Amino acid sequence: MRITYDAAADAVYVRLSQSGGTVTTKQVDQDILIDFNRKDQVIGIEVLSASKRLKLSELEPLAVKLDTHWTTLSETLRSHKARGFPFVAAKQRESYRVKEVGLDYVTVQDEQHETRKVTARQLLVGQPRDSLIETLRAMGDYPDNRDEVKRE
Repeated sequence: MRITYDAAADAVYVRLSQSGGTVTTKQVDQDILIDFNRKDQVIGIEVLSASKRLKLSELEPLAVKLDTHWTTLSETLRSHKARGFPFVAAKQRESYRVKEVGLDYVTVQDEQHETRKVTARQLLVGQPRDSLIETLRAMGDYPDNRDEVKRE
């Protein structure tokens, strides 16, 4: 996920994933536009008049923090994938292989060949008792929850 702010346009754009082709934009409010890919999945949200609608002073540090943690994690996971190395979720000793690392998600496969997709957002707000999420958080140096991200 990438969050950008254009001061000249007073617009915030939240890119959830890469478009991979044709993009369709739908206006859902006077100041809110949503971009969809060809599969009708949301790939981005634009908020116009952002300074009036959002607390930009809180949004920017959160976006920077999220991007920093995700960048660290995605680089580590790409390395695991390239080398073919699995990683182990510590508490339950489950082994996972990285299948895909996207703009804001990772898809992993466990020893039983079941796949699971975990998003950057889930890492911020996911269940702390989930050993896979805990392990990915530790690899990306994520805080335990969203409140800690806001306080830093």
